[in-house]
Amino acid sequence: ATFAPRLIAHLGGRTTLALFEAGEGQQWYSAKLIVFGATLIIGLVLRYYLHEWPSLFQRLAKGPDDAAEARIATLIRKARKTAIVYWITIGLAGFIGALKPF
Repeated sequence: ATFAPRLIAHLGGRTTLALFEAGEGQQWYSAKLIVFGATLIIGLVLRYYLHEWPSLFQRLAKGPDDAAEARIATLIRKARKTAIVYWITIGLAGFIGALKPF
């Protein structure tokens, strides 16, 4: 049960260390992996916000429900901000991979 968090921490630490140990012209790859890892974590946060939607829409299908509508509005607001950050990190990973700036 605690294997996955330890593995993620280990790999994240190794990738970050590799950024500083990489030779000239190779740091871009470590930076891209760090950004990609952040993108995966942001994607998990986005999934967390969206996991309630099916049950909320089922409640709304049965009739008006102010509490369900308020919860959906809150989740949409949070998910929208998270999705913007998600797309920025995807673009940043692509930018780093295409231009290899360092």
